[in-house]
Amino acid sequence: MDKLIQVKDCPNFLCGIYKINFPNNKSYIGLSNDIKRRIIEHNTDTSQPVLFKAIQKYFNGSIPNFELLEEIEIEDRKLLQEREMYWINFYQTFSDKTKGYNLTPGGDGAAAGFYNSSANFDETTFNQIVELIQNTDIPLYQIANQFNCSKNCIFRINKGISYHSSRLNYPLRKEKYVVQNGVNNPNAILTLQSEKSLKEDLINSTLTFKELSKKYSISESVITNFNRGLSYYHKDWTYPLRQKNALVANKRIFSDEEMLLIKTWLENPKYTMQWIANQIKCDRKVIGEINKGLRQPKKEWIYPIRKTH
Repeated sequence: MDKLIQVKDCPNFLCGIYKINFPNNKSYIGLSNDIKRRIIEHNTDTSQPVLFKAIQKYFNGSIPNFELLEEIEIEDRKLLQEREMYWINFYQTFSDKTKGYNLTPGGDGAAAGFYNSSANFDETTFNQIVELIQNTDIPLYQIANQFNCSKNCIFRINKGISYHSSRLNYPLRKEKYVVQNGVNNPNAILTLQSEKSLKEDLINSTLTFKELSKKYSISESVITNFNRGLSYYHKDWTYPLRQKNALVANKRIFSDEEMLLIKTWLENPKYTMQWIANQIKCDRKVIGEINKGLRQPKKEWIYPIRKTH
């Protein structure tokens, strides 16, 4: 076995193939252009439920150590995919479920999606969806209804997040999925001012969706769609405005590895506090509190970590 690496000792933006080993002798193999970030994400990423449950069970909420199988230049995406497939095949973490948690053989994301036992679509259906997105003006939410799936599922296909294929250019459809034209729609419920206020409340307040619906006299479904960008969409906003379980995330205790990663990002001015919050899955104000030493302060750190003007 190669030497295990702790996240706190992992260089930033290390790109390559990694392997997480579990006490039950199973493994998971993945690729990333920032392995430190990706390992931390696995601890909260419920989009991979099998892996997420295994990490919660065997590591009890802590960040797992990992093996670096191969370091690869970030520009060579094709080689990354090829080597991920090689290592998954080598360790049989996809083909033999007693040996691993990989649900795909690796490589091209679109093909991998079809191998996933929980995939919504086969290749034929996926191609039909791509055809409708690229060559028609049917709104994406109507395509979702047609294929009996969520709007978010179609949005992710459009952006190449789900069922990614190297033969396609992303997004499949540009700037055509804005719903309701926001406040410019004569039937819009929100005004320009209330739209801005709601955005701030979703990002910075602890009001629940139910409380926000009462404050703005609108339904919770409107709040939900606004939060996800399904209505009143702005191309320069980051969605969802409030991350899932953000209120819980605001109260959680960050591990030493997470705190070190946040500090590293704060020391680099190219990363906004909102971007850092999105990576660590919490509200921006939490990052602001860490920056000022108001949350989990470290005696050896100098505050504020990032001087704001």
